[in-house]
Amino acid sequence: MKPARYLLGIDGGGSRSEAVLQSLDAGEAVVLRGGPLNAHTDGEAKARGHLLALLEQAEERLAERGGVLAAAAVAAACNTGPDKDAHWSVETARERFPDARIAGMEDTEAALEGAFAGGPGILVIAGTGSAAAARTEEGRLLSCGGWGPWFGDEGSGYWLGCEALRAAARAADGRGERTRLEELLAERLGLPSFAMEEAVRRLYGSWGRKEIASLTRQVAEAAAQGDAAALALLEQAAEHLAELAQALHRASERSLTRVSYVGGVFAIGEPVLGPWRLRLEQSGLTAAPPLLTPPQGAVEYARKQLRGDPRERRTNDANTP
Repeated sequence: MKPARYLLGIDGGGSRSEAVLQSLDAGEAVVLRGGPLNAHTDGEAKARGHLLALLEQAEERLAERGGVLAAAAVAAACNTGPDKDAHWSVETARERFPDARIAGMEDTEAALEGAFAGGPGILVIAGTGSAAAARTEEGRLLSCGGWGPWFGDEGSGYWLGCEALRAAARAADGRGERTRLEELLAERLGLPSFAMEEAVRRLYGSWGRKEIASLTRQVAEAAAQGDAAALALLEQAAEHLAELAQALHRASERSLTRVSYVGGVFAIGEPVLGPWRLRLEQSGLTAAPPLLTPPQGAVEYARKQLRGDPRERRTNDANTP
């Protein structure tokens, strides 16, 4: 009896990675989790280590099931070059699974593939960073945002964390209205109050992009308690994220009207989704949850690559009566 064949889809984001190992025939799926695959922010050695740990998990699950890997798609946050199949993440996966068909893609492509199950539409991503991608009816790919934390990522988790810290600092100085964010951020930092010297000492030099992005939890908590500053920040985030979709709507010559979303900022719920949907509707756009998750989108991309593999076509032809 031939071993069962599996597909692997890896979504390597800026904060963490998630993968789905799925049986090619039976549809059985296993979810795997690991560290981020963004070499720009973490360095290639660290990102490669995260990928190897994830591939080791997949290898263990395959061994438990007596299966083999037929194809995989590795979506990495830093794979933005013209030849995505030559990326270090793809080379690493090929070294671990030399007999499998391995393809590379950007993490936004995996999310887009999943959101519309391979169909046309606009996807807005708001996790640690922010960006948008779209596929037209003709299969043309469009993108917007994704400029990174220095001069982009508006509406992202990192942007929200920075703006929350600014709001708390203004309030502590008397330059702004008092906000529940002062107490919540002080508590997160392990401080009795949000005072400048202590906050600066804790944050500078030891906190990075991912840690600041994690402050979206405090923003969401303050908003749930009716804090005006937190609610205003979430509305501003919604406006920035709507701009991404509106830009791709225009770039598609207004042919794309379906919009979906993914990422931790949208997971906050209605305080973000409500104003975001309203702004989209004003532009003639309709928002809906994604059909599949990003790692499931990577699985579907791997399936497409397998169909296009000459070895696979020969096998299928040989089995055809």
